[in-house]
Amino acid sequence: MPELDPVRESAAIKKALDRERKARKLAENLLEDRAAELYLANQELDATIARLKKSNLQLLQSEKMASVGQLAAGVAHEINNPVGFISSNLGTLREYIADLSEVIEAQQKCIGGVSQLAEKALANDSANYAELLEELNEVLKKVDLEFLLPDVRDLLDESIDGVKRIRKIVADLSDFSRVNSPDYKLANINTLLEKTISVAWNELKYKAEVVRNFGQIPEVKCNSGKLIQVFLNLVINASHAIETRGLMTISSKQQNDTVIVSISDTGIGIAENKLASIFDPFFTTKKAGNGTGLGLYIANSVIKSHQGKIEVESTLGVGTKFNVILPIAGPKMEDDGENDKDNKKTESEQ
Repeated sequence: MPELDPVRESAAIKKALDRERKARKLAENLLEDRAAELYLANQELDATIARLKKSNLQLLQSEKMASVGQLAAGVAHEINNPVGFISSNLGTLREYIADLSEVIEAQQKCIGGVSQLAEKALANDSANYAELLEELNEVLKKVDLEFLLPDVRDLLDESIDGVKRIRKIVADLSDFSRVNSPDYKLANINTLLEKTISVAWNELKYKAEVVRNFGQIPEVKCNSGKLIQVFLNLVINASHAIETRGLMTISSKQQNDTVIVSISDTGIGIAENKLASIFDPFFTTKKAGNGTGLGLYIANSVIKSHQGKIEVESTLGVGTKFNVILPIAGPKMEDDGENDKDNKKTESEQ
């Protein structure tokens, strides 16, 4: 074998090292470029996620406002009704007070007359006393205290009850307005259902007999404002599905580690070929202009965020039943700790 030239061998090794060095440099440059691209892509992804979260909140707010708009006339009627009879009661009470003042004035005159007549008793001057008594009796006949006094109590009780009704409606609307709150706290689902019925009552009372079958259930860790929006969407949909007059049954029960809320109606039902699409955004079976097509989509999204699910059964001409299944312990998520922090922060700020 011919001997290798050390110089040529050294040059070959140097060239090989240079090639390796250049390849490594190129690989490093490519890696840096790729890392920069990944960083920018990650930044863009974070921005997209932030935009989607903002859009989701705006969507929730939009649907909530659509629901409020839909219920506004009914809620105004529910508030105006007690306000109306409270106003009427106060007017009647003003008249009663005037009558009572007349009685009191006549009694005071009579009492004053008795005092004067006591001094004149020896002179047998009793004609004035008889006249005063006659005047008092005439006033008593006109005022009719036997009717007036019990009616005053009834008017006051009715007015106080009306104020309580107004306070309850406003409180329930306030709970509904908290839909954008991020907090997950323990809540009584039966209470949330009652608040939902209260807010939607003017929509329901003309369309359906509402039957409550509330079971003994534990409190559920949830976002109560968002759940009220879910229940409200389902209840209003059930009301719209009833063409004239029907039955709506709202029930709750515990099943293992979940709570199931069922809302059923005896309405027109949903065609089987449309059931798969009812949770799609902008899909609606209502007439044009009667719905946004977002109610069930948002309801499904809210329940998924609670790691629950919504099931639906429907038969044309018979009715529809929605089952909302919620884990009692709430969603098991990494951000649970963040929610707890938010709760503590909110509590500390209060």
